[in-house]
Amino acid sequence: MKTLNRFLIRLRNLVTGRRGDQRLREELEDYVAREAEANIQAGMSEEEARRQARMKLGAAEAIREQYHAEEGLPLLECLAQDTRFSLRQMRRSLGFTLVVVMTMALGIAAATTMFTVVYSTLLRSLPYPQSERIVAIHDTRITGRSAGGLMTGPRFYDIEARNRSFSSLAVFYFDESTLITGKKLPIYVKGAGANAGFWDVFDTAPMLGRVFDARDDVPHAPRTAVLSYPGWQRLFGGDPNIIGEQVKLDQQTATIVGVMPQGFSAPGGVDLWHAAQFTPNNWGNDRGDGLRDTNVFGRLRLGVTLAQAQADLDRIGEQLRREYPSSDGAWRFTSETLREDRYGQVQSALVVLLIASALLLLIACINVANLLLSRATTRQREVALRRALGASGRRVAFQFFVESVLLALAGGVTGILLTFVLTRIAATSLPGILGRPGTIHMDGIVIGVALLISVATGIVFGVVPVVKTRKVQLHSALKQGETRLGGSSGNWLRSVLVGVQVGLSLVLLVGASLLADSLWNLMKQPLGFEPEHLLTVRVALPWNTRPEAVRNFYNDVQQRIENLPGVEAAGQISSPPMTDFHVRGSFDTDWLPQVSNQPAISAENRNIAGNLLVAIGTPLLAGRAFSAADQVSTVPPVLVNEALVREFLPKGNPIGSSAPGWTGARDRGGGC
Repeated sequence: MKTLNRFLIRLRNLVTGRRGDQRLREELEDYVAREAEANIQAGMSEEEARRQARMKLGAAEAIREQYHAEEGLPLLECLAQDTRFSLRQMRRSLGFTLVVVMTMALGIAAATTMFTVVYSTLLRSLPYPQSERIVAIHDTRITGRSAGGLMTGPRFYDIEARNRSFSSLAVFYFDESTLITGKKLPIYVKGAGANAGFWDVFDTAPMLGRVFDARDDVPHAPRTAVLSYPGWQRLFGGDPNIIGEQVKLDQQTATIVGVMPQGFSAPGGVDLWHAAQFTPNNWGNDRGDGLRDTNVFGRLRLGVTLAQAQADLDRIGEQLRREYPSSDGAWRFTSETLREDRYGQVQSALVVLLIASALLLLIACINVANLLLSRATTRQREVALRRALGASGRRVAFQFFVESVLLALAGGVTGILLTFVLTRIAATSLPGILGRPGTIHMDGIVIGVALLISVATGIVFGVVPVVKTRKVQLHSALKQGETRLGGSSGNWLRSVLVGVQVGLSLVLLVGASLLADSLWNLMKQPLGFEPEHLLTVRVALPWNTRPEAVRNFYNDVQQRIENLPGVEAAGQISSPPMTDFHVRGSFDTDWLPQVSNQPAISAENRNIAGNLLVAIGTPLLAGRAFSAADQVSTVPPVLVNEALVREFLPKGNPIGSSAPGWTGARDRGGGC
């Protein structure tokens, strides 16, 4: 208690420092006046009386310093004094200050921006309760080409019925729907069909309304839909009264029952979720690879680890391989955490970029250290004068530290402002999942780390001039006014700093050159089509539209486009090249490697029609293109690309070969 009271008294004296100092001065003057009066009465002259009184008092400044040391907080007082002095120095050398601040700002902005990206993806908790329990479950071929983890419905229901590790399982698939609200024109929306367990796995409450449940997720139940926050804003202008409104979704009436919060994205980029209304009977006995279009996630039971869940999935997979050897014999289940599923492919690249940005920050620190060292040489006389007047080496060093930290903080604040700008650019321009809204953003932790980095770098690059100021030769500095700091050792230290800086710069330069060369080679790689002067139009029809109606509609649209002035050719494709595609199929042929009598390849397939190859500038290397008659053929032809032929049939000709594993088609065309 006494210690606390003493600290509070010291703190009060610090706050009222000027008034306390004035009171001390008045007391000292009063003491001198009373002693002088007594000396005068003893027969001394007035001048001698005051001189004797002051001699009896002692050094007034020493008394004041002792008083501040005992009754105040000297460290904070020194910090305040040095801060004011450093700010004056920074204003006097404005050009030097701007160079140091901007150098630090660029280094801190680069490092903080990359840390923001890494923290947002690899470190920050995912926006779901107990997200570490959410597991992505993939279907993977034991040998051969896989389907990207997508699963058939029957295998999902087998996991649901046989597992011992998951409290709930989610299944969803992407679809493209047509939405009609009121009397407005149809709107294309990105949707996802999901089961009721989807909401149990991701365990996030809606912002408005409710989510669909097991009663909604049965065949022939009234259709329901839950809006994502971006979909709610884009489609309905953020109307809070949207709950209960009925819309037309793929020509079927659906009721909007909920709106999810802004940070919810599972999966990202969708406008709405609707109840899948699937049951195991939807597939009957068909377990074919052509139905691999669903994503599966699970929430682990309490106490169950990922390794235990994988062992459980291995057990189920082995059972299915024995029970269904013709359809399940070549497949196994794999699992990974939700974070690995989302960011596993970019983790290595992000870590490398973070290391590179840290090296850039280190180069900036060394550059600033060189600047401070050079400036310290010009302040040798100042340091010598302060030392001669009684300032200790520790006191001078502390002032240099304060000045370095202030410069670093100024650079840090400027760097944080630049980071805000760079983060916004990164959040909207990075490809894939990194560019999804809400993925990359700054928060208090990132800002705190940036300020901590600023202080740490200020201390680090402030060490160099502090060490060298301790070697100032007082006599020569005061007598000659030379600006030599520590003799030749200062030049040696500068040489070391420059050498390290050049070495680090060389490492970054070589890495950047290799990256630029790889990027240049990648840009020169042929895409297989000509993107210049190519215009794409997306039109989605309801999924239950009759095939002949779909064919007639798209053919009519294509013909109208071909009749427009300036159009050379037009065609149709289910998904443009170089875009994410979520429909995969499996196929086999007599010239592909056989794996337990299973289709050897599971890959993306796209349906095309019209004069597409001419429209996108893709040359036909062998065989023929599709004709109008192929659209209604009972044995539709297939085109394969050159990469497939080069890998699996390097010395053969696929033209005319059978591909029974893919809808019984025959391959009559050659690579696009």
